[in-house]
Amino acid sequence: MSKTGSQTIQNQLGKPTGTPTLPWEFQCFMSIHLLTLASLKQISNLSEQRCWILLFFDAPCRKYYLLS
Repeated sequence: MSKTGSQTIQNQLGKPTGTPTLPWEFQCFMSIHLLTLASLKQISNLSEQRCWILLFFDAPCRKYYLLS
């Protein structure tokens, strides 16, 4: 996941890690929801930490969360 060895995300204990597990990454995104109001799509609960994690994924994944 890490593009370089010096970039990290928080693990389950809140400590920085450069090698997070895939189940943990999926769990981080469980509370994100797509809202559609009057034909306007919006993502709820997309925190700064979740946006940081999405930087490590390809453009189609970021597009899914309306970031590309």
